[in-house]
Amino acid sequence: MILGYYLDTSPQAFLSVVHSWPPEIYNPDPIIAAVQTKWRNNPEDRNLMESLAELYLIVDQPREVVKYYVRLGKPETFEFIRRFRLFDVIKDDVVRFLELKPPVDEGDEGDEGEGGDEEPNSEGLALLVDHSHTIVPETVLQQLTKKPYFQYCYIRALRDREGGFLEDYGDLQVELYAKFNRTELLHFLKTSNTYNLEKVPPETNDC
Repeated sequence: MILGYYLDTSPQAFLSVVHSWPPEIYNPDPIIAAVQTKWRNNPEDRNLMESLAELYLIVDQPREVVKYYVRLGKPETFEFIRRFRLFDVIKDDVVRFLELKPPVDEGDEGDEGEGGDEEPNSEGLALLVDHSHTIVPETVLQQLTKKPYFQYCYIRALRDREGGFLEDYGDLQVELYAKFNRTELLHFLKTSNTYNLEKVPPETNDC
């Protein structure tokens, strides 16, 4: 079969065919299975991931589409999630979604946060905050343990929405503000009693 030939010989040509052929002339399900098998052996092949995303669109499985969109770093990922209300998809892979790069304009060298830290994706951050009832903060913060600057940005975004410091994460806020924003740390220490004094950096006691 022609699709099988292209899949075996040229994933790029196969992708072009998937984009151009009307899906009514072939059965996508066995094609998906074949592409999945090939992709498992070549997990970095973007043509195969793009093909799988397109094929899952054809068979109306948007949840599967998102998995490949995020791997491909597609800027329309979050718009797609909102359109199909797939907010729970994010909760098992928070870091990958926040690492998605937004489109870069010419002359733009990319986003860096305070101290040169990489900024989390702003759309992803907003989505996590807007749907914190579905993707609860405990889940997000736990997955971001190895990304403290992402934790800081997330807590700051949650705090801005709530209109004040978050009472449930006092010790974590002390740790993050001490590392990324000393002004916020001092304000937090003066206005909150939800933290353990032993967590406060010694040098702040003189402030």
